[in-house]
Amino acid sequence: MANARIAVIDDEVHIGELLLMALAEEGFEVQRFSGAESFLVSMNEKPFDLVLSDLNMPNLDGVELMALLARRSPGQRIALMSGCEPRARKAAVELAMSNGLDVVASFQKPFDVTTIAAVLARAFAIAPSTTFNVTRAIALKQIAMHYQPIFRVGSGKRGLMSVEALMRWSHPELGLLNPSEFLPKVKTPEDWRDLTLAALDIVARQLTEWDKVGFYTAAAVNLPPEVLHFHDLPDQLDEIVARHGQKASRLKLELTEGSMSFGIDDALAALTRLRIRGYGLAIDDYGSGFSSLQRLHAIPFDQIKIDASFVTRSDRDLEARSIVESSVQLAQRLGIDVCAEGIETASIMRTMIDCGCESLQGFGLCPPREAPMIELQFNSSAG
Repeated sequence: MANARIAVIDDEVHIGELLLMALAEEGFEVQRFSGAESFLVSMNEKPFDLVLSDLNMPNLDGVELMALLARRSPGQRIALMSGCEPRARKAAVELAMSNGLDVVASFQKPFDVTTIAAVLARAFAIAPSTTFNVTRAIALKQIAMHYQPIFRVGSGKRGLMSVEALMRWSHPELGLLNPSEFLPKVKTPEDWRDLTLAALDIVARQLTEWDKVGFYTAAAVNLPPEVLHFHDLPDQLDEIVARHGQKASRLKLELTEGSMSFGIDDALAALTRLRIRGYGLAIDDYGSGFSSLQRLHAIPFDQIKIDASFVTRSDRDLEARSIVESSVQLAQRLGIDVCAEGIETASIMRTMIDCGCESLQGFGLCPPREAPMIELQFNSSAG
């Protein structure tokens, strides 16, 4: 991170000054700009390692600036901040990524400048050149899984329903890294397949270990769309499940809706084969992508997980709550389970229960934890 240069662009002078001080304390070289025009002039003289820009600015706004950056500096690392409503900010992030920019983070105003400084310091602790060698990470057993509980709250039954397995990379120097810090470095479909199979192997083995101590639960595992083109994928999953004495019904495969860039026809065969074999299928971040209804109709999902951007605002935003209620009603008519992600407060939890969600997940209920901690907390048969 030494001498990393950050450009802070915000027409609100006091915010720019606060960010400048907080980032300087983290060791960054910071230059503040009150508008995109002055930044572009300076950029021609010397490039910046990261551009932290507001979206809503006079004359040249953040979206226009991103388009110019994409042409002048392909792959530029950026972070966005805005007081606009979250869906507009999320759309701006997706637009930046589609233009080839490297989006490190996105912040909602008002914010704590020290939090922003810490997030960006963390991002620069992992240099862009840091290589994530999938084969090596698997061979050295550097892939680990943390588990976040999903709680059943509907149909008169309450308590732990299942867990979601979330990947971590145990980096030999940087410590335990979150998926956002290394998965963007996975490039080939073959690497995605090997990483997915390694994750499923770890999870299936863990379920068997939990079975031995009387802790019976199911687990959800992310399924990247890059692996759906491998015809032998269902057979490989079956082999892993059988090797650990498990059943397909103990695993739910989650596809993030925003990542579904494939055509429905391309995915339908693979996902139907997996569903026929007994694996559960869930749409993660439901409502964050496009053609939600078309995919929900065509692909045999048995669960939708409503995107946290709606859930976290639903207790104070009638529009967000209406989207959740409509999603729940549609899913129930189709016989599909609904899980609300992003439960952070008691108010949000009560709102989701009122909306009819059958299951809940979020940091406010329980953060992702290592397997022994999950067992210690939720294995009622222990002791």
